[in-house]
Amino acid sequence: MALISTYIQTLFQRQTPQEQPTWLILIGIASIAVYAFCRTGFDEVASVASTIGGLTGLWGLFKYGKEVDSHILFRFVWIAIILQLISWGLSQYTTPEWLKTTQK
Repeated sequence: MALISTYIQTLFQRQTPQEQPTWLILIGIASIAVYAFCRTGFDEVASVASTIGGLTGLWGLFKYGKEVDSHILFRFVWIAIILQLISWGLSQYTTPEWLKTTQK
């Protein structure tokens, strides 16, 4: 049990940007490139690449942004969720025939 808790503790321990691994940077760049090139013809691929890029960016900021206050990351996430819900709600109110019943 101590081994698992130690692993989890080191997983979420914040580090400096100089300690960031190259593979994390490459995953971020590759997902953004796939998103940019697949946006027009392959929406499903672009959607997955967008999610991977966003989560990689948030993880990189949290894990390797020791100089950045971690509370601002959670504020960004909540602001994004709130803005998405406001946008969906207002568009549902003004033009309900254009929208599906669930938000995208």
